[in-house]
Amino acid sequence: MTATADAEAGWTAFLEEPPTLVVLDLMLPGIDGLELCRRIRAHPVGGDCVILVITARREADVLRSTLDAGADDYIAKPIDASLLHVRLAVAERELRRQVQQRSDRERHASEDVETRALLANLGEVVFALDPHERRVLRVSPASERILGRTPDELIEDATLWRSLLYPVEVERREGELAGGRSVVHRWVARMPDGAERWLQVSVRGAFEGGELVRVHGAVADVTESQRSRDELAARNKEMMTLYRISEISLGAPSAEQAYEEILEELSKATGFPIAAIEHYDAANERLVITAARGIPMGAGPLEIPLDQTLSGGAVRTGQPVIATQARRRPEMKHEALARLGIETYLAFPLVLGGQVIGVLTLAHTDPVEPERQLVRWVGSLAASVTQLIDRLAAADALRDGERHARSLVEQLRQANQELESFAYSVSHDLRAPLRTMQGFAHALDQSYGDRLPAEARDYAQRIIASGKQAEVLIRDLLAYSRLSFEQLEVQPVDLTQALVSAQEQVAADVQDAGGEVLIHGTLPTVRGQAITLVQVFANLLSNAMKFARVGTPPRVRVWAEEQDAFVRVWVEDNGIGVPPGQEERIFGVFERLSQSAARPGTGIGLAIVRRGMERMGGRAGVIARPDGNGSRFWVDVPQEGTRRRPWGRRRRES
Repeated sequence: MTATADAEAGWTAFLEEPPTLVVLDLMLPGIDGLELCRRIRAHPVGGDCVILVITARREADVLRSTLDAGADDYIAKPIDASLLHVRLAVAERELRRQVQQRSDRERHASEDVETRALLANLGEVVFALDPHERRVLRVSPASERILGRTPDELIEDATLWRSLLYPVEVERREGELAGGRSVVHRWVARMPDGAERWLQVSVRGAFEGGELVRVHGAVADVTESQRSRDELAARNKEMMTLYRISEISLGAPSAEQAYEEILEELSKATGFPIAAIEHYDAANERLVITAARGIPMGAGPLEIPLDQTLSGGAVRTGQPVIATQARRRPEMKHEALARLGIETYLAFPLVLGGQVIGVLTLAHTDPVEPERQLVRWVGSLAASVTQLIDRLAAADALRDGERHARSLVEQLRQANQELESFAYSVSHDLRAPLRTMQGFAHALDQSYGDRLPAEARDYAQRIIASGKQAEVLIRDLLAYSRLSFEQLEVQPVDLTQALVSAQEQVAADVQDAGGEVLIHGTLPTVRGQAITLVQVFANLLSNAMKFARVGTPPRVRVWAEEQDAFVRVWVEDNGIGVPPGQEERIFGVFERLSQSAARPGTGIGLAIVRRGMERMGGRAGVIARPDGNGSRFWVDVPQEGTRRRPWGRRRRES
């Protein structure tokens, strides 16, 4: 507490450290108490203190002047201590009240600043509307940033707030606000800079006694959201169109019908009534319209020279041609196009493998400003149409190929019939005279052999031997030919039984050669034809007997092993072997190696082996034995189903 003797000193003390309570005498040296009171109240912080004035005067005008000067209360002289105590208590309460008020004002001011800042930075413009007086009461500061208008401009201009805050469509729906429901509306509004923006308002109502008294709303700029929504809708439309075009290309019975349906779909999706697919005839420098919508085609394709259509530019540059007022362009000289009165023309090159193969054209008789999104979309559709054209062309080629294949199959069937007839003829017509020749030669030898010269008897015996050789050759040729045209029914075959049957067929050859056939292990069941497999093994065993080494009894070992989806059967001999590099040649028809030319045989036996295995879905081959003494022939026979059982020997190194 600071005490001073006069008003000037008191004022100086106040300026140095403003107190919360000032007690002063009305009569002071220098300036009086009223002047000091006025100075304190005029100071920026003078309203924050309590002033008590002590005076001996009790006149009403004096006391009124004291209070008017800014004093809060007065104390009359002589001072009563108990009264002073009461007055100080009252002053203390007043002081606390003022402090609380000041604190409340500061807090409210701070909150008001924060609220204004929050509203200014919101992504929405918040407003309140009086539905009866049809006027806007409040608008948040965000309006200037989002809508380009200040709150005052919106409040004062009804036309303005109706276009930016509360359009007529929302006003008509105020009845929907009952029951706490809200109304949401989206529309396009023009901004002060002339740009069009998508706005969305959401409003709720406040009711008293069932009556709508306030409308509270929030407006947001949803332009980007709307663009994304429009873009998504456009993408969906594009995807559905592409899907439909793909369906058409896959399901249409012909390329012509597919083109017509594709153009109808494109016209429907783009809104362009004229659409065409133009194929580029590079040799004649022209475009040939084979399918079109909105263009009279006449009896056949419409041929247009490149310099008489805007599509020619798309062919030459490989870039889209977008033209408005197209009918005035000098390129549109062709009579069929000029008659249409086309205003808007879009031509997109169809590029395949770096070469322009045609043009996808869309046109309109009305002036239309094509949107960038439409141009991009149709450009992507052109790429898809190019692939579809290529696919349809390939499908046509495939159908032609299928027709050709059916023709070849029919020719092959006829050839097989002729081959079968030929085989029958060989079997009967050739064998009959051959047997007659053999019979007469044999009769000559038996009946007149003792009276014939030795040379004549030799001739007769040679005729008989040659006849037998020719009969074996005919038999082998018939066997080989049957493998080409007969239908082989593949079924489970027991390899052991097939080999036993083959041994029985060549038993005489084995006995004559003093040979031996050994089968190692139990052979499995495979998928094949029993008769053909018996013939294959009989030929291999017979081959081993014929091509034995001189002075070495032929010895044949047979075993089997599993190899992937096949069973490989090995037939190993100790004969003369196969010269290196001749492993494939010996499986040809009539192929006889020089070193084996003097040995018996027709040169068809191994050809029958390979042909028979191929007809059953198998393979055949030969390799030299590791020790160089003989050969290892092998045949791969398909396994029976997918079953795998332990049998014979496992695969080993060859």
